[in-house]
Amino acid sequence: PMTTTALELQYQGFKIVEVLISHDSAYLPEHNDVVRGFRWLWRSRGRHYRLLHEEEMPPRYHSESLILAKFLTSYSKANPTDVDVLFDLIRIFLQPSSIDFSFVKQFLNDTVSEVLSSEQKCQVMQRFLTLLSSDGSDETKTLSLQMLVYPMLRSTFRQTTKNYPPPTANTLNKILPDATIKDLILILCKDGSSFHPKLTCELLRLINILLENIRNKLTEHRKDMIKYIWNILKSDDNGTKYFGYLVVSRFVAVFETPPKVTLQVYVSLLRSHHSTEKHMVRAALDTLVPSLPNRLTEDELGNAIKYTLKLMYEQVNSVPQLAHLWDIITRNPNVYIGHKSKFLPHMVNSLTKLGLSPNAPAENKELSVELAKLIVTWVEFNEPVKLVGGAQHEWGNEHSNKNSCRG
Repeated sequence: PMTTTALELQYQGFKIVEVLISHDSAYLPEHNDVVRGFRWLWRSRGRHYRLLHEEEMPPRYHSESLILAKFLTSYSKANPTDVDVLFDLIRIFLQPSSIDFSFVKQFLNDTVSEVLSSEQKCQVMQRFLTLLSSDGSDETKTLSLQMLVYPMLRSTFRQTTKNYPPPTANTLNKILPDATIKDLILILCKDGSSFHPKLTCELLRLINILLENIRNKLTEHRKDMIKYIWNILKSDDNGTKYFGYLVVSRFVAVFETPPKVTLQVYVSLLRSHHSTEKHMVRAALDTLVPSLPNRLTEDELGNAIKYTLKLMYEQVNSVPQLAHLWDIITRNPNVYIGHKSKFLPHMVNSLTKLGLSPNAPAENKELSVELAKLIVTWVEFNEPVKLVGGAQHEWGNEHSNKNSCRG
């Protein structure tokens, strides 16, 4: 630990630099030796120790990390080409602190979203992949994804607005060249099994974003991706496993997938009504189910419907299982309308179990209302409509959109 004298000298040095910066905004960019000193101090174990043990220090010196953070953000604003400093700044979130560093988080978000050029964003991705393949802590890798990579990709892929036109193919190639995608997949296949569950979930989130936005650049890596994701489905950690189901559902939605795999994922999700990750199961089903008519033949889709009905028969006394099944159907009626005659008797019988019990949870009562609406709508059709290969009845689209608002 630094002595009080050393802390005082450092404090006075900070004050001198603050005065110099106030009179010359280019002071830090023009004095690399000062910046190197600040970055060394920022990374030092001593500063980390002092931040964790503020109670052992005089209050006068509690602002050490805060002052350094301001210096480094000021330097980064003037030197956006130095993306390493962005990765340095996330270190402040590796430990709790009584000081508010939210301005650092906002700075990082604004910088990677609005300031960096396509080439600099590519450097961020390459720097992240270097970190991902290193012996660095999983927590640092997770924070890098959350605070740098995700905001950067969200800004790149955001929907077209008046102020933000869609990214061109050339822009995407600059930010995410084929070599970067290849390196990411190689790292996941090589080291993915050793990552902490929290980091694994964040990497799955990254894959999901890429599948949703640049699937063409992932085509040649399909086999490696599905192998990596499939291994995650065997995880003992529910959060990781069901995030894996979400991503494999996205994979099925964007790539041709063997029907056996598609049905296996569908059946597993149908039985996941007890999962503590209900929101993730719902998101996975909302991604998978609309794609079933495009990924399965009419006979294969019929088998999926048969299994759904079989589960209703077997679990007729399990209200949570019934609620799970009817939630899927009411959210995706266009997929099941071709088999409405098989579902309608079960729908009527399930209304009492779902919503009329005095102890029924509010969400089940809401579901019973949606189910009743669907019964009325389906009964109004004289002819069953089979929707295969992506064709949808006009009502199916409208009703599905209404239900999507419930999610």
